[in-house]
Amino acid sequence: MINLTHNQKNELDRKIQEHMFFLDIPGLVAGVWFAGEMVYEEVFGMADLDMKRVMKLDDIFHMASISKLFTATAIIQLHEKMSLHIDDKLLDYLPEFRPAKSIFDRVTIRQMLSHTSGLPDCEDYEWDHARFDDQALGDYVKAQENLQFVHQPGERFLYSNIAYEMLGYVIQRVSGMNFENYCQKNIFTPAQMNNSDFLKVNVSDKRLVQPHIKDDNNKVIKSKIFPYNRSHAPSSTLYAPMEDLFVFSKAVLETLEGKRDDILKQRSLQKMLQEETTIKKNESVGLGWFLSNYREHRLIGHEGNDIGFRTSYAIVPNKKISIVVLANIQKASTRNVMRLLYDFLG
Repeated sequence: MINLTHNQKNELDRKIQEHMFFLDIPGLVAGVWFAGEMVYEEVFGMADLDMKRVMKLDDIFHMASISKLFTATAIIQLHEKMSLHIDDKLLDYLPEFRPAKSIFDRVTIRQMLSHTSGLPDCEDYEWDHARFDDQALGDYVKAQENLQFVHQPGERFLYSNIAYEMLGYVIQRVSGMNFENYCQKNIFTPAQMNNSDFLKVNVSDKRLVQPHIKDDNNKVIKSKIFPYNRSHAPSSTLYAPMEDLFVFSKAVLETLEGKRDDILKQRSLQKMLQEETTIKKNESVGLGWFLSNYREHRLIGHEGNDIGFRTSYAIVPNKKISIVVLANIQKASTRNVMRLLYDFLG
């Protein structure tokens, strides 16, 4: 069991508060989970500056790109059920999609999961013109028919939110359910992520953390734009408290240990965690999961970055440790705080 002395806890809190002070972070939640026990959890600052609402441990964050882990999990579930195969072509599952470029014919599901499809990243998320209807995702995907590729499929890594929106639409087409309902039924419910949802309408305003930005005078203010748009649900719109990410970590570790198979089979998750392509030294990507090494240990996880939010999530499988850091301003360095936590407790 990992234990912090009173003095160590105070020192860790002080370092996080110092980090928040220098980066003008209005609010932050941080936690470390080890072998089924919370060994550190703390909240700092405000969830909503305008309302002067203090951050709480069970507050719900917009997770941004951590969402992609659940989209990838859904795709692999459908692969297990033989509803699709990840080495099939994308267009096999989108018969109504009529791209202008024949290069689309070569893009596979695997390449999209690993950000090697050659598809560009999104430049305008239209947060200020968001759609909330059931047709939002399908219409967005249809609008990509004239998309220009950045490189040939499979050539190299290039992060693409657009690829994940398309994967989310594949989930809809193959499962016959809308993306958000599929994830609720097949991932959140069996994992017991009881307070997680891809639909913002289902999140209590009293628990929803608000986004913050800096104005022209470098003052931290509440953002007028909340980064929610159902067109970008598969890449960006997971809503969850910190605790639910630790619940998912428990499910991941138990699956890797062969103790459960209600979300994914052991061999499927192991394949997701195999390197598909290198990003840079000590960092690569599998199928949805980002893989890295820190202090001679392997970390798996994802980070998120949207207007008003910055999030970091990691699991260290061989030590049964998981770390979560969530902040409500985009310029926060949640990765640095995550490493600070690991240095103290890893």
